[in-house]
Amino acid sequence: LRAQIEVLRLGLTQKDTAAQVHAKDASHKRARTDAVGAPAQMCLPDEVLKQFVASSLALTTRSLVVADATQPGHPLIYVSLGFQLMTGYSQDEVLGRNCNLLQGRNTSPLTRNVIRNALREKQEVLVEILNYKKDGTPFWNLLFITPITDAYGNATYLLGLQFDITETKCVPKDKQGAEYHHNPRAETAPNDPSVLYVPNETLKHLIASALRLIMRNIVVTDPKQSGNPIIYASPGVCQMTQYSKDEILGRNGGFLQGPLSDNVTRAQVGKALRESRECLAELLNYRKDGSPFWNLMFITPILDAYGKPTLFIGVEYDITLR
Repeated sequence: LRAQIEVLRLGLTQKDTAAQVHAKDASHKRARTDAVGAPAQMCLPDEVLKQFVASSLALTTRSLVVADATQPGHPLIYVSLGFQLMTGYSQDEVLGRNCNLLQGRNTSPLTRNVIRNALREKQEVLVEILNYKKDGTPFWNLLFITPITDAYGNATYLLGLQFDITETKCVPKDKQGAEYHHNPRAETAPNDPSVLYVPNETLKHLIASALRLIMRNIVVTDPKQSGNPIIYASPGVCQMTQYSKDEILGRNGGFLQGPLSDNVTRAQVGKALRESRECLAELLNYRKDGSPFWNLMFITPILDAYGKPTLFIGVEYDITLR
């Protein structure tokens, strides 16, 4: 986790500079030949950006939850192991319940309303909210929620990513030392344990930046249907591939592959899907105009109570060296 955070920190500040250096070193390698020998200007993956995006994905998807937006109360239908470890709740204790079970007496009503309004308007939301673990320990949760909509614009699922950004070096004023921070709320509620915790602002901004960058390109497929068709594609995916939403929905994600897409990587992705396990792959894809790009994709299965996949959620990012 610390290594992922460090890569994330360095990536946000240095990846552009490093990419320019790599571009100079690799410029002479850009001309390649396709399978039939015709000249083609091919792209190369940006290794710096690849490492940054991969670390960002690993970090931000640790505590994934999915809720059913078609049911009253938006019950949870999937929670990751990371969420269970972060909150202390087991899967059996939270499935079927609303995620607001983490809220408590000092959770801000204003923040609750921000979430509620965003869900009502079917908009994504990123908030910092005071939550409580199963044992009552308060923690600051950086919460990202995005609705998954159908072809008619109706919300069918809610995808949530959560991250504990708590700063625990916080004590009442009379015990304050040089290495501690003081929370002013401790003066008005000295008996409330939550006043001993404040958000880590540095970590908050790092994770928020990664979420805004990485979660632009989301696809969702339905393995219950023949061919595992795409049932949702975010605007970022449409922009990245040049295909409209109507041109993407109903098709298998493999339609972006082409003559130079690596067969070994394709087989590895297919095997991961058949075995219902997570997959991180780097694959040469093609836009609508035929131009190639390197797609770093992370796919995670959403399993039902019997271990069968009900959805596959994919996050994709163009890591092409510019």
